[in-house]
Amino acid sequence: MDYRVQQAIIFMKGNLHRKLTEKQFARKAGLTAQHFSRLFKAASGQPPMRYLNCLRMEKAREFLESAELSHLSIKQISA
Repeated sequence: MDYRVQQAIIFMKGNLHRKLTEKQFARKAGLTAQHFSRLFKAASGQPPMRYLNCLRMEKAREFLESAELSHLSIKQISA
């Protein structure tokens, strides 16, 4: 996998709580948004924002299933 895509995924995982854009990922990779999007989709099989949303949904599922985090409300987890 292209190192720029790997770096974008690491950045996504560390910033799931932030509002992120494809332009931010592209800027960090030193590419245009369109080129980054094509590169990311070729490497991961998904557009960057769909991949980010899947990561967020997976994290939310982990929170909902975790007994230790059951004190969080669904509203807090969705935020």
